[in-house]
Order: sequence, then C-alpha cells, then structure tokens
Amino acid sequence: MISHAAIITECGVTITGKCHADCFREGTLRGLKLLSAVDNQGFLCNKGIFHRRHEAAHVAFICGQIDKKVKILFSEELWCERDGGKYDYNPITGYYLREAQSSAENKER
Repeated sequence: MISHAAIITECGVTITGKCHADCFREGTLRGLKLLSAVDNQGFLCNKGIFHRRHEAAHVAFICGQIDKKVKILFSEELWCERDGGKYDYNPITGYYLREAQSSAENKER
C-alpha cells in the first residue's frame, strides 16, 4: 500500500510528504541538493520501499487505493477529492482512508 509521496536527494536522503511539492519544500529548508529527474520522485509503500511513479501506480491500483489504472501516480489521486482521492494524510503514518478515520472518531464520541 502506498503511504507517502517521496523524493530522493543527491546524497541519497529520502524525504516524504503528502505531495511532492511538500517534499521539495522540506528538502530546500534542510539545505539538501535536490534532483529534478523523474526517477528521483516516487512514493514509499507501507513496507518502506521506494517506488517510482509508474511502479507506485500499479501498487496503488492493486491495493485498491485508486479506482482506475494509470501510467504514473500523482499524490493528488490519493488525497484530492476533485481527483477521486479517498485518503487524508498523517506525516507519521501516511495516507489513511478518510471514512476509516471518521468512523473511528465517531466511535470515540
């Protein structure tokens, strides 16, 4: 299952976030040299494995995170309702199903 958008910096550090723009912003704030090559942009799965965008698209489809096959995955397809996204994001645990969080919160009340 896809858990975080991610980029790999020139020195090999992986930076995660809700979207790739967040990753680039964090890398810039840390003063890390960022690579713009598409191969350095991807996603981490729940096992901590980095998948390039085209591999992540397959993982997200197989896991039911997206409803249709796509060639490359954009984080918006996971979290943006306009793009069909069904997930919210926690910086520690990653993407989680919106309805699952709402159900858990309702049970606590």
